[in-house]
Amino acid sequence: MAKGDPLPDVSVLPKTRRYLLSPIFDGMNVIQENVDYCVELIKQNPHWGLSLQVHKLIGIR
Repeated sequence: MAKGDPLPDVSVLPKTRRYLLSPIFDGMNVIQENVDYCVELIKQNPHWGLSLQVHKLIGIR
């Protein structure tokens, strides 16, 4: 997700206990405003969780 994107409509997604948001990166670079935005959305909507591309955070291609 990028800053400003709306939450996906869960009514069209398969039912699950938790949905995941993943902030958009710029290649291997973290876009902190996207991470911050996802975290804020999750705080406001606790049925969502955070999914990070750890390989990008630690520099593995």
